[in-house]
Amino acid sequence: MGIFSSAEEKQKKAEDFLKPYILPSEILLKVYTNYTSHFAITDKRLIGLDTTTEFPKKLITSIAIDKISLVQIELGSSFALKHEVNIYTSGKKTTAAFYDKEQTLDFFNRLTALTI
Repeated sequence: MGIFSSAEEKQKKAEDFLKPYILPSEILLKVYTNYTSHFAITDKRLIGLDTTTEFPKKLITSIAIDKISLVQIELGSSFALKHEVNIYTSGKKTTAAFYDKEQTLDFFNRLTALTI
C-alpha cells in the first residue's frame, strides 16, 4: 500500500493497527486515519496510535470518554492542509490532526456527542 492507496485500504490498515488495543468489553464505534496516526472511538475510550515516533516504537494514547472535559476543533481555511481536534482532560491537551475536513468534523461531532 503506497501513498496513493484507496480510502478503503487506509481504513482497513487503521482498523488492523488498532484492533489489538480494543478490549473485548468495548464496542468499536468508528476508526479514523491520516497518513501517520490512527484513532478509534469506542463506547468507553478514545484510542490514538501515532506511528511518527522513533521506529519501531509507536505511541499509543488511551483516554477514557468520561474523563474528557472539553473537545475543541480548529478548522483551517479552504487551502489548509491540516485540521485539528483538541481533547482536554484534567488540564492535559491531546491533539488529533487530520487532512480531510469532513473526517475532522465527523471525529469532532462523534466525540462531542459521547461527552455531553
